[in-house]
Amino acid sequence: MALAIGNKTASVATPTWPATSLTRAHTQNTGADGFLFVSFVMSDARTFTGCTYGGQTMTLIKTQPFSGLQQRWACYGLLNPPTGNNNIVISFSGAVFNPVSTFATSFTGSSGAGNFDTIGALTTPNSQTLAVSAGSCIYATGISNNAFTGIDIDGSARTLEFQHNTNKQISGALSAVPLSAGTIDVVTKVTFNTVSNSRVEIKEAGTPPATDDGSFLLMF
Repeated sequence: MALAIGNKTASVATPTWPATSLTRAHTQNTGADGFLFVSFVMSDARTFTGCTYGGQTMTLIKTQPFSGLQQRWACYGLLNPPTGNNNIVISFSGAVFNPVSTFATSFTGSSGAGNFDTIGALTTPNSQTLAVSAGSCIYATGISNNAFTGIDIDGSARTLEFQHNTNKQISGALSAVPLSAGTIDVVTKVTFNTVSNSRVEIKEAGTPPATDDGSFLLMF
């Protein structure tokens, strides 16, 4: 089944003091091989201690502090999440007093997260690469002191899914689907100075094994 991008939810909010968690509603699409991907950015004064969706524990994919920017990024994933409208609940190590950037994306036809990489703030444009499998999608995000002017993935300018202010500027974008197998260029761009570059592969679900005559073996 081909990978498909479904519903997306973006928000930026400060938890009500002295809350040690933040709740956001998101609707997961119906379809085979569902996958929910959630990315967060907040002040590095606290750490992320967990994330659930519809009461199910999500798996931490990557967490990364950016000390120079005084921010912390984390992303979580959940295979076969409950469909429909459910709550994402992100927990922190203590009360959070600053805004938290949240971006959630539903996928169908996915086997979950693949390769990922991140690098701290470098002079704009910050150009990096990520190796992906055929049929995949890339989520790219960055943090900067300055406004974003774009994110390019695989040589194409991508729509900025959000532009959030957590006392720093945060933005993110999704690649076209499907990507060809290979090394993909990912570029984060701001008006001036420096910007970080973080990227995660969302993989396509596997297809059934082929038989000798080139047809596909049906599994029951």
